[in-house]
Amino acid sequence: METQETYTSDPCPKGIVNQLLEIAKENDAMNEIGGATGWRWQEGIISRMPKKHTVAKILKRAYGTDNPSVWLNLTSGDLKTFIKNAFDLGAKVSRDYKVLNIYEALIIISTHDANGITFDELVFRLSYLRFCKTSDIDNEYFIEIDETLILGLYESWATEKAKELIQKFNFELDEQGYYSSKVDVYFTDTNLQLFQIEILRYRIKAVGGNSNFDMWRTNYVALSDDEMIEIEYKMIEYQRLLLEEIKSSRERNQANRNLRKTRVFNMSCITLPKKTGESLKWLR
Repeated sequence: METQETYTSDPCPKGIVNQLLEIAKENDAMNEIGGATGWRWQEGIISRMPKKHTVAKILKRAYGTDNPSVWLNLTSGDLKTFIKNAFDLGAKVSRDYKVLNIYEALIIISTHDANGITFDELVFRLSYLRFCKTSDIDNEYFIEIDETLILGLYESWATEKAKELIQKFNFELDEQGYYSSKVDVYFTDTNLQLFQIEILRYRIKAVGGNSNFDMWRTNYVALSDDEMIEIEYKMIEYQRLLLEEIKSSRERNQANRNLRKTRVFNMSCITLPKKTGESLKWLR
């Protein structure tokens, strides 16, 4: 037997039900409510919180996922409060979320670097990225980008985009004016990785090979599978030590948050096929 939920705040049952009805009607999910419950809801006969199981069925049908973190990002008001209190979000908060575009990838990166980002910084970063995407910069040469020009062209667009993304991902604003994620989030969506590569491409496009703050290195090496596996274990261990060193450095040097910039470290290796029928996938 399903029990009613208890809450740390007081969302309005009628507000939740009205939102659920609207979502169900817009997404062909009315049959998930049940006949008697659906009739009471539509007649406004609402005396208690909806059951967690019913809410989950409607939102799963409407949004195509059973991940409560995605529901949280796509809802607002009393329903958002209900989801936050009734469902376990935890560290998997956005595991199944499909990153839709490069600007979503940018704000995800910018709010998950253990520092966060101010609204003005986000507006500039969005403007900068859009400028790089739409310009004809020759990536063989460095040019002095006119930041005033960038904001003049895209500040209005970037301001609205920043508001939209902050609301969608439910980022928290701290007392120092920085937006960041409420939990330790990790994404498994491959789109995020692809958009990261695209952001790197635009960064290189803007600074050429002359940036004092960016680094990229590529090596082409022929190795056996056994040799590559041995190196991969070393890379995993190095990444662990690197993250520990970064954490230790931040604790030793309590630098002004405004002096810190988002850095994207990436270690990767791709293998090119050598002959017909050769499998490059790991078979489990």
